[in-house]
Amino acid sequence: MLDGNIEREFDLALIYKAQLIVAECKAEYNPFKAEKQYLHKLAAKANVLGGSYVGKVFITNQPGTGDSIKSFREQAEQYQILIVTKEQLPDIARIMEQEAKNPKYRRI
Repeated sequence: MLDGNIEREFDLALIYKAQLIVAECKAEYNPFKAEKQYLHKLAAKANVLGGSYVGKVFITNQPGTGDSIKSFREQAEQYQILIVTKEQLPDIARIMEQEAKNPKYRRI
């Protein structure tokens, strides 16, 4: 249980050479609002499965521009979560392969 609700699911889970990568996908307007706590929830669920050994990716169909994404990116850095935005979606297969083979954040 997380925050009183059953929320132990991921939209995507991959294993590459015994390393787990999990992703959350949000297709909604302004998923970057702090009160939605998407990054916190993603990090909390990943921590149960292995903490910093788990790769984390946040995927959205919204553009990576505007005021609200700046603080969202800073928070993602703290949680060591890779953000994939609308502009990057055509390359999602390459991005996920790169994250599996040579992750942005070291898994220790």
